[in-house]
Amino acid sequence: MDGMEQNLTMRLRDERTEHSDERNHILDAAARAIAGHRQGDPGVHDILREAAVSGRTLYAHFSSKDVLYVALLRREFDQGFHWIMRQIEAAESPLDQVESWLDAYLDWYFNPEQRARVLLVMSGPVTRAVGYLD
Repeated sequence: MDGMEQNLTMRLRDERTEHSDERNHILDAAARAIAGHRQGDPGVHDILREAAVSGRTLYAHFSSKDVLYVALLRREFDQGFHWIMRQIEAAESPLDQVESWLDAYLDWYFNPEQRARVLLVMSGPVTRAVGYLD
């Protein structure tokens, strides 16, 4: 690979990382907006204010608020799933794997911070999002 190809590859990787960081920033802001909005569903303007981004930036990542909420749900459960799987993979025998799965699930579920995150993404605004049941 010549220098020009390497430069292009590095730029594309940086853009993906930046895109991912921006997307996660918006997801984090949406979670904060939901948590801080006790009555009903926060509006897009609440999420934009919390994220300090423009509507154009938000819609570059998510086609609608429902898509944003489903992405938030997926991210939270994917993180939990991958954390539990890493615990299982570290176990040596099948019996140790079952014990690791149970211990990891209970640790994840009963961790106060994680439990709050799960309850947040299972709250009214997220559960009403189109695509939630999918």
